Amino acid sequence: MVKVVTKQVSGVDRVSDLIEQESNCWNSSLIRSIFSGDEANAIMSIPLPKINQMDKKIWYGEHIQDIQCIFEHSNNDNKELTAITIWALWYARNKLIHEGVLQSVNDVVTFVRVYGREYRVLSSVLRHPPSVDVARWSPLQ
Repeated sequence: MVKVVTKQVSGVDRVSDLIEQESNCWNSSLIRSIFSGDEANAIMSIPLPKINQMDKKIWYGEHIQDIQCIFEHSNNDNKELTAITIWALWYARNKLIHEGVLQSVNDVVTFVRVYGREYRVLSSVLRHPPSVDVARWSPLQ
């Protein structure tokens, strides 16, 4: 894998700017003028589709800041519900991707409700008692 370390070039903001629109091929002269030899070769080794398609945003970034904000401004019940819901959605996603099983919205909502109820009951029963200060031996001074 080649790590690209080239600085941003004015007028080249998207991958589509590196593609000749008429032929739908890499613009090798532009790529070689911007990138080092290894970087240019790595870029031009990426196959392009046979038909020209509109450029679109594929990666929308991370949403961890949104989740952190929700957690920071929520009470404990909402934090539990949010965590269980995210977990249930992740589980449903994995079932679909790895097993081809599509869970219905009702299945996911039911799981969140049942698991949340069970979690709250068990949390109240299994609360750890407050720690007790134990007298400790120490040598005479």
